[in-house]
Amino acid sequence: MGLFDRFKKKETPKPKPERKSVSPREGELQPCPVCGAKAIMDYIGGNWVVGCPDFTVFDKVHKVGEKAPASERFRFVCTNEDEAVKTWNERVDRWCREKGSK
Repeated sequence: MGLFDRFKKKETPKPKPERKSVSPREGELQPCPVCGAKAIMDYIGGNWVVGCPDFTVFDKVHKVGEKAPASERFRFVCTNEDEAVKTWNERVDRWCREKGSK
């Protein structure tokens, strides 16, 4: 042990982000308007992620490009649960109005 070793800061491991799967109340989240999948909601590292479990950028079903704004995607990151539900359901409603379905 060197003379100054006792004064060195000890490395503390960074905590992993908290992640929990959330089961929204029945009927709270509308299904994906494109593929019909049941929407999911997760709490990851202090944020709520809600959307289609099958959505990926450039997939052949959802047809949303990488540079598309978040409002056109089928997955969102929000700071609270109510905002996540509201954002998702508004996105579904808007998509259905634009496409003339539902």
